[in-house]
Amino acid sequence: MLSVVKNSLTAVVFLMSLSAYASPWEASRNCHLNKSQSSGIYPEAAQKLSDLELIPRVTQGINQTKSPQNVHGTDDVIDGVPYTAAVDISVRCLDGDRDGKIKGLLTALAENGFVGWYRKNGSDGWSGADHIHAVWVKQKLKPSLEKQVNSWLEGKNGLRKDAVYQYWKPSDELKETVSGYFKKAAVSSR
Repeated sequence: MLSVVKNSLTAVVFLMSLSAYASPWEASRNCHLNKSQSSGIYPEAAQKLSDLELIPRVTQGINQTKSPQNVHGTDDVIDGVPYTAAVDISVRCLDGDRDGKIKGLLTALAENGFVGWYRKNGSDGWSGADHIHAVWVKQKLKPSLEKQVNSWLEGKNGLRKDAVYQYWKPSDELKETVSGYFKKAAVSSR
């Protein structure tokens, strides 16, 4: 009897320790991410990011810089507040299978209404800091983000040259799901 109780307590302690590290994209213990820059993201998108435990990793939400390359500007104004569907997510400090975690994150984002690309310096036409660039597809989008969503649905990189994206491919089922969200948002924003 004592053995059963001891094994049960060991199992409970083990499960509790797992729950403390449940997020596969939680930063490693010795890493301190920069302060989240999640302001100006559509509220429903921000809630999904929170559900995925990604808010601490958000490096850019809305950005009003006047530049042709800036896709983080306003998509819509709701009750006087500007919102964007574009979000950048840090990939720093991932322990273990980094590529597996990033691909898992791209999948989780798509399942929750985002298209996303891993922007790795020197790969897939990207030059700059490594991060995930994602676009929330369930609400009104500016033309530059509509173009990125269509690029994702066609298996391309969403950048100016719109080359084939090599790093990760969503399943046909995920593409269909995201396409449905995108079409529904386009109809409701007219």
